[in-house]
Amino acid sequence: MSEQQNLVRSLWDAVKVEGLDAPYDTAHLRIYYAATNPNTLEVDMSGIMPAAKRSPAPVVLFLGGVNIGQDSLRWLMINLVEAGYVCVTFDLVGEQMPGFYGTTPGLDLSALQAGVYGTRPPSIAIQPILDRLAVLNAEGTLSGVMDLDRLVLGGHSGGGTVALESARRSYFPSLRAVVAYAAHTVPAQVLGHPDGTVLECASDIPALLMAGTEDGTMKRSAARYPGQDPATFNPIVMTFEQGIPGGRDDAWFVQWDGANHFGMGYPLDPTCARGFLDSEPTTDPAQTRADLTALVVDFLNAYVRDDSQALAALEKLLTDPPKTIGQVRCR
Repeated sequence: MSEQQNLVRSLWDAVKVEGLDAPYDTAHLRIYYAATNPNTLEVDMSGIMPAAKRSPAPVVLFLGGVNIGQDSLRWLMINLVEAGYVCVTFDLVGEQMPGFYGTTPGLDLSALQAGVYGTRPPSIAIQPILDRLAVLNAEGTLSGVMDLDRLVLGGHSGGGTVALESARRSYFPSLRAVVAYAAHTVPAQVLGHPDGTVLECASDIPALLMAGTEDGTMKRSAARYPGQDPATFNPIVMTFEQGIPGGRDDAWFVQWDGANHFGMGYPLDPTCARGFLDSEPTTDPAQTRADLTALVVDFLNAYVRDDSQALAALEKLLTDPPKTIGQVRCR
């Protein structure tokens, strides 16, 4: 059999997250990369394929939603690797509230409190993961594969919120962009912020915020924010309009017509998380995912790779979006 190119493979790894107590102090990573199969006995026996010979690729670190396993992002990670990126997801199980355990993006609630927010990253998992990637990039299968000077944060649901809140170059100097779906930065009242607060995010980097018109999970979470009218409360739009500093023309908001909360987290795992609150999609989810992939790739290529053609494709969406998109805005 001849050598195969353009394969997408992944490796598992783990890193300890300081500040957490065992056994809830380990993030289990999955690193997706472009590989090649030399059809050797070693590969046949181990299943580990060497990286394809390419220039170091920008790294997309994607944070999953609360109690939503990282496998729900595999479809998108594969597509992004095919577009020339290295992608990383992780599962970190910890105590979310007294007596309740589940997956978390490494959220440090104390970093979100009034008077503290903006002074340190709200995820204590991101830096240890970046440190581990640097080690993996120095030796072994992934040696030289990652361009860690071009980092993207992304996230779905609660993971998207943490990605947005962590999106500052003062925290992570190599950060180039942030992507979030079904996520916002309107803080829960318990954190001590005045009603109506929208936390600043993506302060100095390009941002892509995405939402679905049929996001039942988001709509049925309005009770967390007393004083808001559930019929009109749209925290994602509030985040786009009030949370991201304007005037840079690199902040994008895209609303997917007919998509629900799990338009990105696919397939839905019905045994955990809050998918039971979600509405049924009214647009073919497969078509939404295809168009969402194209959008994310154009956004990343435009702002991470300085690709003028990708930027032109983004700007075309303002006047000629696909049928799956109900609204596009840039500010």
